[in-house]
Amino acid sequence: MARPKTTDGDIDSLGALLVACFGLDREWMESGKCRDYNLIHHIPHFKPTPWQVEDVQRIDGMRGRELISAALIVCHSCPSQYSCADYALRGRMKAGTWAMRIGELEWLQHQQDGERIIAKAERLGVPVQIHVDSTRKARSRPNMSA
Repeated sequence: MARPKTTDGDIDSLGALLVACFGLDREWMESGKCRDYNLIHHIPHFKPTPWQVEDVQRIDGMRGRELISAALIVCHSCPSQYSCADYALRGRMKAGTWAMRIGELEWLQHQQDGERIIAKAERLGVPVQIHVDSTRKARSRPNMSA
């Protein structure tokens, strides 16, 4: 298992704990587009990135919901989005944007086939958030064949 390569404060310590507790691999983070975003825009440590805000927060005059939507645009073309979603699912993340909105992740965490849903999105080449959302909606529809 690869060891974490970066140390950027408490968040990384939590990530290292997750690796130790759940045996989760973080290699995919090196190729995540969010990593590039943070490096390009020189996000200060005290300021949350679009992947770390909550819907109700306001950062620099923007609502958290708007920032999350912007983050997801980046996620949709990220080569690491499926590994990111799987990491969040297996790590039982409760906050943040992990290639999908936290509501979709919470729903996915309650599905017995969550890992298969993510794998199917990857196999189809569909952004994970779109596939999870459409699967969730399909499963919430009443069965019309009765």
